[in-house]
Amino acid sequence: MAAYCEAGDQPRRRHHALALALPAQGHINPMMRFCKRLAAQEGFTITFLDIISQQRQSAATADVSRNDPLHHGGKQSSTARAVGKEGIKLDIRRIQMAMPELSTFCGGGAGIMELFSRALDSLAPQIEQLLLQPHDPPITCLISDFFMTGPLPDKLSLPRIALYTGCQSQLLLTNYIQEGALPLEDVFKALEASKILKVDILKRGLPGVPTIKVRDLIEHNGEHRFAYTWALQALQETKGKAHAIAVNTFTEIEEDSLKVFFLASNASCGGYVTHWAPQVKVLSHPSIGGFLTHCGWNATIEAISHGVPMLCFPILGDQFFNATLIVEKWKVGLSLEENTESGLIKREEIETVIQILLVTKEGESLQHNIKLFRDACALNYSPEGHAFKNIQSIVHSLK
Repeated sequence: MAAYCEAGDQPRRRHHALALALPAQGHINPMMRFCKRLAAQEGFTITFLDIISQQRQSAATADVSRNDPLHHGGKQSSTARAVGKEGIKLDIRRIQMAMPELSTFCGGGAGIMELFSRALDSLAPQIEQLLLQPHDPPITCLISDFFMTGPLPDKLSLPRIALYTGCQSQLLLTNYIQEGALPLEDVFKALEASKILKVDILKRGLPGVPTIKVRDLIEHNGEHRFAYTWALQALQETKGKAHAIAVNTFTEIEEDSLKVFFLASNASCGGYVTHWAPQVKVLSHPSIGGFLTHCGWNATIEAISHGVPMLCFPILGDQFFNATLIVEKWKVGLSLEENTESGLIKREEIETVIQILLVTKEGESLQHNIKLFRDACALNYSPEGHAFKNIQSIVHSLK
């Protein structure tokens, strides 16, 4: 975990943070992990706000109102304490808030992502009302997803810790776009012709990030103009007002990007097919020799922290850029190449890269590299590690 904040010498006090995750699984999981790390600090309470659909809340209300004496006002509240990995009791509380249906905000040709943003912003009065309610201990700060800026009430003057759930290099690239080092219109033109320009180089020489190819840009199914505008607004708002920015990464894999931003086992031959599997538990098994992944950032961090090299099969969003980091920069994975005629990745290609990973010198090198990153990741959360100290720095910096 990387963090940017100004630590002061104020005396310690008991803190209570309201945590607001973007209601998407790839954002909720890292937010909860971050909250657990903070809650492990002495005297730190977390209230985790689950933003759910109205339909889901209606179903939950019918059950909870009959069985849960803590249910009130259409929200489900729980004061049960969680237990951390070290057996420490964590004061993490959960409440729910229903987000309006997206159809409520239709109009003006808005796409799904823009409607989603409007629905989130509409929660501002409810979040403000929640913050004004009495809490024990009183809420002293906010922890919110990097993109959760619209629903946050400025007038309460609570310090905000912003969590960026993607990689630091992507955040730095967004910063370059905002500053004009990579013009936004160039990004839009490249995205509009991405099928033709896929492997073309868009920008070289940006400190802290690899050479940017068109395929590395985040695509949003035709909504890239709104998506990039939303990201740039969130960046401007966060840089200008956030008390601290925490990034879901660690120093040893993105040290150069962090600095720049701060300054400006063999698998068996068998197989098993299932509809769902507990990914972290599977990656932690000693028989896992590789991980075929779409390269979402959460999956990337989970693979690195368990020392499992990756076979990269990106599909959308930030996955292409993450794959570039995995293969070209960190050298802890291999790319799967599409067939030039069909545009598909054939079974022979998958077999080839598995063989390279498991039985060649190149594969041994990948295994060696990722084990070094795994050990560095584990060290980060020891009392001497960067992540441990950064989390303590955030807590100590709160007044």
